Order: sequence, then C-alpha cells, then structure tokens
Amino acid sequence: MRYLNFHAWNSTGYFGHDYSINKPSDVFRVVLIGGSCVESVQAEDVFRNRVTMNPELLQWSKKDIPKVEKAWLRTLDYARKSRDLCQANGINFLLLFIGSEIEVRYALDPEGTVASLKAMGGPHTRMDWDILKSAKRMKTYCDRFHINFASLVGPLAEAQGRTGKVFFADHYSFFGQEVVAATLTCFMQELTNLGKTMKESIDHCFNSRPQIIPIEIATSS
Repeated sequence: MRYLNFHAWNSTGYFGHDYSINKPSDVFRVVLIGGSCVESVQAEDVFRNRVTMNPELLQWSKKDIPKVEKAWLRTLDYARKSRDLCQANGINFLLLFIGSEIEVRYALDPEGTVASLKAMGGPHTRMDWDILKSAKRMKTYCDRFHINFASLVGPLAEAQGRTGKVFFADHYSFFGQEVVAATLTCFMQELTNLGKTMKESIDHCFNSRPQIIPIEIATSS
C-alpha cells in the first residue's frame, strides 16, 4: 500500500496549520497531548541494545521500582495540573490510556504473553510480571483526583481478537489507527451530538467494548 504523508509547521513551531485563536461557537476543538502516538514520529533509542532489558518493560514489574514510580507520579501530577487548568476554563478533560502491544496481547492471552516475556531470558525470566500495573496505576490516580479516564486497550483487543488483524507494527498499524479513530468518533458523538455525560460516553465507547469498527474496515486488506 502506497500513501503520502503531508505535514506542515505553523507560526508557533508546532505541527499543523495556523488557526484562529478565537473559536467559532459552532466548532468543537480537541487537544491531544502525548508522545509519538500523537506526533506520529518515532525517536530511535540508540542505547537500547546496550542494556540487558528494555527500560520500558520495567513499568510492568510487580515489585515497585522507585525510579519508575517517581517518574509515573511526576507524569500523572502534570496530567492533574492540565485537568485543573481545563476545568478552570470550562474545558472537558479526558486522560486517555493508549495501551501497548504487550497490554493488548495480555488481554487476549494472559498466560502466553507472560510466557513469551520470560522466554526472553536473563532478567526477563527472574522478574515477576504485572502487565495490568500501568493501567491500574493510572486508574487509581484518576479515581483519587476525580479525573476522567478511559483506556483503548479494550477496544483494540476486541477488534484484534474479532478480526485477526494486528493493531501494532512498530507504531499503530493502519488498522490500529482506524480502530482508535472509530472509538474516539464514537466517544465524541456520544458526548456532543447525543448529549450523553462524560461517564456514559466513556462506558459506551471504551468499557462495554461495542463492535463499533465498521465491517469494511475490519475486512479490508
């Protein structure tokens, strides 16, 4: 499949075109803040092959690792401050958990996923794994501070399990992008067009795992 990816920088130095600061009354604006999944550009970790375990995997250690927990707390505190800023200005805020290939695989095959991690040998074999830890960490924090939270792991696992198509290939595959777009479209329609509450919209589009992926997407090559 061939495609063209056009991008531009605006006058403030960010990706995208220039838009008016003053928002028209009939326009909804959605702000996405995050890493490569938002920017769609991957930064190569040139030091990754020099360590015995990918540092990203340490977040799923059942035993707390102080440096990892400190980093997570700092990140979540920034999310809470962002929520407070939005709340003070009458803006809806949702903390969206993107999920990873490992977490989706675990949702579909818990025992097989842990076994494949331990089969990598060395520290992977010795570590006690808790693949739900990051999601639980975020959910617990959000419940404590009353932050709207949703996870894409459920919709992605449902779509992958139902169609046999994988959502991840280094970054999101085309299918993964379509699943996420369909889930977020469902959420925005529930919240805006149908006038549902934030909780109702999250429950319907993220938690109940509805088959919201159009059949022409699910069966396309």
